[in-house]
Amino acid sequence: MHPGRLAVLLGLALLAIAVTSVGLGPSSSVELGEVLRGALSKLHLCAPLDGSLQVIAELRLYKLLVSIGVGAALDFGALLVDRLVLPGVGATQVGGADVHGDIQGSNLT
Repeated sequence: MHPGRLAVLLGLALLAIAVTSVGLGPSSSVELGEVLRGALSKLHLCAPLDGSLQVIAELRLYKLLVSIGVGAALDFGALLVDRLVLPGVGATQVGGADVHGDIQGSNLT
């Protein structure tokens, strides 16, 4: 499969998972549309939701942003360990950026 198509498919899958995760939670009274409206209200594009619904929407969005950040940090940490422990064996690209030259000087061997 062409790398560009794979990247587009993975991006669409990530978007679907993100939208689904924002819509899920222990409070079944808040629907996906309300969560998205709560996000738009944080950007001052529409009126805020009533009372606790706005707080729930904000917490679900923060949960999504934190999970994306933690995933990126784990991926970068795995890349660093791979490059420091097994230089020349692992992949040298993460997210399309070539990191071979940046980390190469830190090899301890």
